[in-house]
Amino acid sequence: AKELLDHLESVLANDPVSVKSGQHIVEVKPQGVSKGLVADRLLETMQEKGMLPDFVLCVGDDRSDEDMFEGLATASEQAARTISQVSR
Repeated sequence: AKELLDHLESVLANDPVSVKSGQHIVEVKPQGVSKGLVADRLLETMQEKGMLPDFVLCVGDDRSDEDMFEGLATASEQAARTISQVSR
């Protein structure tokens, strides 16, 4: 994994991406994008289309998953506020 990480960092040095290693993974993603941002956008899109999920299960075992947990916690707080405002 270290050799792959070094190679990717070298090859992609001039591209707007980040290369990270984690627990059993090597991750390449566009700069400024995180699992949390993707989760937020997905839920926002669902809400805009009136398709709120009944249940969201978020599971992870790596540091890169922390952004997703945080994003979903924020989204669920916003959804709870939205639902309470609608039900008034």
